[in-house]
Amino acid sequence: MKFQLGTSKGQNNQNIGKLVLQVMNEKGGETPFEINYITHQARWTPFYEIRIDKINKPIALNYNANVTQFTGVDWKNIKIGLSSGYVNHQHQAPTLHPWFVGYQTQYIEEVVILKAPAAYTKNLETGALSANSSAISLEDKSLNDLVVVNETQLNVNFDIDVPYTILSNGKNHSVSLKKLEIPVDFTHYTAPKLDNNVYLLAKLENYGKYNLLAGQANVVFENNYVGKTYINPQETQQQLQLSLGKDKKIVAERKLIAEKSENKILSSKKLQSFTYEITLRNNKNENVTVDVEDQYPISSEKTIKVSLGTTNEAINDAEKGILKWKVQLKPNETRKIRFSYQVESDKERNISGL
Repeated sequence: MKFQLGTSKGQNNQNIGKLVLQVMNEKGGETPFEINYITHQARWTPFYEIRIDKINKPIALNYNANVTQFTGVDWKNIKIGLSSGYVNHQHQAPTLHPWFVGYQTQYIEEVVILKAPAAYTKNLETGALSANSSAISLEDKSLNDLVVVNETQLNVNFDIDVPYTILSNGKNHSVSLKKLEIPVDFTHYTAPKLDNNVYLLAKLENYGKYNLLAGQANVVFENNYVGKTYINPQETQQQLQLSLGKDKKIVAERKLIAEKSENKILSSKKLQSFTYEITLRNNKNENVTVDVEDQYPISSEKTIKVSLGTTNEAINDAEKGILKWKVQLKPNETRKIRFSYQVESDKERNISGL
């Protein structure tokens, strides 16, 4: 075995895995062994392909894995088991301890210069001597104190019956895990203050039952590749939202159509008014629903007051200053939304952020 490994390394110029065992047996003879071991030279990451043939039909989700290994041993025609768990990671649940606060103690330091090129500092309150105490405190900490690894999810295991060959070359090898048809709610979304594009979103209910893991996904819409998205099932929202790309057949535009500034008579205040118009057009041959979001400023000063004017029946999230509309568009229909707000402030001071 040692001769074969050495010869293989010389011919292929690649690293060869070596396993060293110490065995004690009560009597001599040939004994069969089955050896299980852990290696950190192999890993896998999930990735997906999302196929959408038509809106309002379930999406096809191809669940795949990229498997790579560089153990020095080629895996030929083997059955693979994949797990989302981490070996040798900290699995102990954290414990909260009392959190004390208090005033900082003032220290007086004196520097004493000796004849030799050395120096020390003396804490006059405790009388303790220290030399570069800040550096010492860091060096005394172990790596475990500085780096914390947290387990963020329970294990998901995949046992694959189909044999695969995974060479020890560090390259990704695609492994198919399963294919799913998932019902989703499709909607369109735009925030034209930031981006005039309209995005197609898919929202999944009860997504926990699919055992999805965080990973990238290729999106194929009507047999055309449209880009990548990211699946993150660790979100705390009731629905898992997937952004499937820009829908160029729906157009959004935002314009400032009125702005006015005036000083109040017999007052130290000035009033600024702003009116915006959002235009939506559906160039599709089917009805669509577009979720539209915009915003108005929130005051962080008592002397600045913000008030809403026209909102076109928007849902107002006053805490965040977000306005939301759900707009139904028929084929080739154009709709307009207007909203306005006023800002009252001291006339002698300029406002930042408007």
